[in-house]
Amino acid sequence: MDSWRIDLGKGAVKYSVVAREALQLLARADGEPMHVWAMLRMLDRSHTGVYKALERMENAGLVVSTKEEENERKLGRRRRRYYVLTDLGRAVQQAIAPVEHTRPGKE
Repeated sequence: MDSWRIDLGKGAVKYSVVAREALQLLARADGEPMHVWAMLRMLDRSHTGVYKALERMENAGLVVSTKEEENERKLGRRRRRYYVLTDLGRAVQQAIAPVEHTRPGKE
């Protein structure tokens, strides 16, 4: 499954392999907010693709992001953004997971 489409009443949105992998990673985080750089290391993907996928998923309500508090921020760097799955995102991830496991050629 190289890409998939979802229609949440806002029109169909096409998602990529990167989006699917990010959903799976956030599901494994079990509700703990995850920083993008940690996701990049685990997914071995370019930051551009991951940021675009997260933006699309946030616009569709699959994930929410928060920025660290100003007092948590170290001087000289931008505030970090953390992502977590919404209930809808978890439902979508669970719905596409069985499809991935039953693909021909997958073991």
